[in-house]
Amino acid sequence: MKALEIVAMLAGLLAVAGCGGGGPAVVPRIASVSAERDVEDGVAKLTTTIELEFDRPVRLAKSETPLTSHFEIRVLELSAKGERFRRVFVTRASFVAGSERKMVLSADALVPDGSTLQVARRAFARNATGEMEAPIQSDLSLEAALLATVAFTFGAPEILDTVPARGVTDADRDSSAVRAQLERHLRLRGASEDTRGRALALYDSIPESRVPGPKARAALAALTGLFAEPALGALLEGANCGGRPVSLIAFQAPPGDPRLLARVTTDEDGSRMVSLSPELEAERFEMLIPLLTHEAIHCDDRDGVYEEVAATAFDTFAYVHLVAIDPSLVEGRSRLTRELVVNVLLLINSGRRWPESVGVLRSAGAGQALPGSNNPAASFAEFVAAAYGQVGGSTSPEEPVAVAYAATLASAAGMPGGSPFDLRYLDELLARALDSGVLAGTIEALGLIPAD
Repeated sequence: MKALEIVAMLAGLLAVAGCGGGGPAVVPRIASVSAERDVEDGVAKLTTTIELEFDRPVRLAKSETPLTSHFEIRVLELSAKGERFRRVFVTRASFVAGSERKMVLSADALVPDGSTLQVARRAFARNATGEMEAPIQSDLSLEAALLATVAFTFGAPEILDTVPARGVTDADRDSSAVRAQLERHLRLRGASEDTRGRALALYDSIPESRVPGPKARAALAALTGLFAEPALGALLEGANCGGRPVSLIAFQAPPGDPRLLARVTTDEDGSRMVSLSPELEAERFEMLIPLLTHEAIHCDDRDGVYEEVAATAFDTFAYVHLVAIDPSLVEGRSRLTRELVVNVLLLINSGRRWPESVGVLRSAGAGQALPGSNNPAASFAEFVAAAYGQVGGSTSPEEPVAVAYAATLASAAGMPGGSPFDLRYLDELLARALDSGVLAGTIEALGLIPAD
């Protein structure tokens, strides 16, 4: 046998002997650490599972202290003064079954990217001192962890102040001036040339006898290219459960309750009419887009709480996108602006599955959806359900327009189809369909800050 082969063989035998317990304890190195937020039965939790892998098989030193005491997480957080670290202790620690290199740890906190794991060396060698430290790769960014953990509120509460509605002027009824505003809006949101052409052609073709106000016609035309574009077919062509287009969309007191901002009613002959409060004619036409998105869903007289939650969620979702591209739309100080702004806050402070985005169901990180108010609602859905308490029952037949909205958003989000009146599905759909940049722009436009 050659000398080099003998040396290699002896080295291998010595290594085996050392593993048997006769040699000194070896402190391993950390190969990787990853963290994933816990989700149970579709509910995002405020806890984390951490997977730890060493660079070699390890054996723990004999110790009378709990295994968890050898681990500590430095969780990166955002505060009013910037980034900071918070100490979080591990609540459970164990080896992965069948492995001597991998461990699973649990922590009662969200652990975002930028956090680190510290492991005491004495866990492997009783006389060792100091800690090993390694960065944690997480499924949550620092910003996402903040959004999922706390509720937000208005940094400047005066955004909710309202002023008396101004009177309607000739400019509000100037078709040419409103058309120019529509064209500006389409360019601002980055609509393609084809979309701009279709929208402007629609504006020019809508009969004034059916939609007298140019701002209402502009709001309809602006739906072109949006997820709510199916509203056009429902309102203007009869692509709805009744099979008939609306006979009129006008600025007039909503029948039955003139305090409402908008309402769909059905005449004895079955024709439907959309009434927009007269005060809305002085609003910017973009503010009417959410209202038409909402009212187009109601195509019969059978209403339910889930239908109203979905319709309000869709109109708020539309407003979120408008505000992200044009923050001045939060400055109206009108009844409509206040209602939409409050609904946006509710949507952001909700989210059962993805609380770092938006949603309609209760978020684990927000005990109250409107912090600092006297409203006890814990979610968007609870708030809307209370507002529509007069609606008879929770369920109603599915509305084709709502289904079409959901299908468009599901396709964009890479989700399977589902019922928008299933609030668990709607909650996840809106969260996954919302771009993080749009959410960030909306938070900035509304001046939202973490609630105390």
